[in-house]
Amino acid sequence: MPDLIIWILIFMIIAAVVSLWTDDLLSAVIAFGAVGFGSSLLFLLLSAPDLAITQIVVEVVTLVLLIRATIAVGIRTAGGSRDVFGVAAAGALVLIWNGSPTPLRSLTSARGSEPPVRPTS
Repeated sequence: MPDLIIWILIFMIIAAVVSLWTDDLLSAVIAFGAVGFGSSLLFLLLSAPDLAITQIVVEVVTLVLLIRATIAVGIRTAGGSRDVFGVAAAGALVLIWNGSPTPLRSLTSARGSEPPVRPTS
């Protein structure tokens, strides 16, 4: 299962990069939706089905609204420069905020190996 989690994370990172760098707005919105659906899969694999269902509902509504707005505006391509430094800085802050030297280790470690804490009386 940890390998599947890592593959889903890699898929989400690739979809986020595609969403940032594509010039077609509809493709960017769909790639952005793939990131959200990947996160709902992660919630499901990490034994949080309530969060997974909530994420899917929010993602479907957001995706429908963004696709509708993209088609209604009629602009097909995005112009201008991309802020690569801002994206890199945000990613670095997330990794620093995690607090572990290898961020994926916290996802792939065995959580059930510690004995339960018993109250002392």
